[in-house]
Amino acid sequence: MKQEIKDLLVEYALAKRDAAKAKDSLAEQEAAPALVAARAKAKNMADLMKYLEGAVKEAWVNEYNATGEKKEGPLGIRVTTVLDYDRAEAFDYVKKNNLDYVKLDETGFEKYIKFKKEEGKDTSIDFVEIKQRPGATIAENISEYELEASIL
Repeated sequence: MKQEIKDLLVEYALAKRDAAKAKDSLAEQEAAPALVAARAKAKNMADLMKYLEGAVKEAWVNEYNATGEKKEGPLGIRVTTVLDYDRAEAFDYVKKNNLDYVKLDETGFEKYIKFKKEEGKDTSIDFVEIKQRPGATIAENISEYELEASIL
């Protein structure tokens, strides 16, 4: 794993730990005058954690795109299949082929198109491109990185 991704993961682990502490602190101070400050801190930590989670995932998807590596440590890649097509052209196709979609039911249409593409016989659906889209995941247990973050 690249050092840049490890560093982001450590920052994320630190933010996750601090967000949990801020949330606990908020619970302890429910009746205290410092409630407003505790809420603000908890929100800021949650926002930072969300930002860092996105940064880690983006870096890991970039790493996957460069190397093809799907899993390392707490990071993983989940690849989903997406169909890319012009909605107006799809609706015209549905009407022309008497499919039972008065308004374009994208889920039903995409299932139908995947089936037709697998058959490979219908060339009138060439306007649809099937793509693979990677999405990064972070395991719940990032204790190795939390330990590294606690040293900071």
